[in-house]
Amino acid sequence: MHISGNEMAGYHTGYGSLTGMAVGARNSHLDNGGYSLDQTMKKGEPIDTDAMVDALMKEEIERCMLNSLIICLFARKVYDRKTILSAFKAINEEMTDEELTAVARRNYAVKLRIKKALGFDLNNVKFPKRFFETPSMHGKLDETVAYEILQKYRAKLQEVMGAE
Repeated sequence: MHISGNEMAGYHTGYGSLTGMAVGARNSHLDNGGYSLDQTMKKGEPIDTDAMVDALMKEEIERCMLNSLIICLFARKVYDRKTILSAFKAINEEMTDEELTAVARRNYAVKLRIKKALGFDLNNVKFPKRFFETPSMHGKLDETVAYEILQKYRAKLQEVMGAE
């Protein structure tokens, strides 16, 4: 299975991972923490779709910054913002937290422009029915909710990209 040509992960944790696989900036489930969002939710807890979209995008933008610094994503908890800024200072490259965020956002925007230029369009994303037939770690997913999250992500993306 794939989601609009994007690879799928080897796990089915819930709406976060499903959406993450569809929207990853580098065509990868590794771009955002959707699986992690799913894992932190309590079983039976209602889905806050707005909070999920915000968290997915925030994590993906942060991962763009980490990737640009060639930091292994498995070590992302070690290389927090404070450590990264200290490392820059150690090589006489002063950078503020805001500048680091700006770099991350620019990197994210470039990746999205490349995907668009190569023909990817979030409006054409179709989730395979199998995701709604097999249970995730939170049980079966509702296709309507999945597409609601995707639509909110698209709207948020337009908002963010408009600011670039």
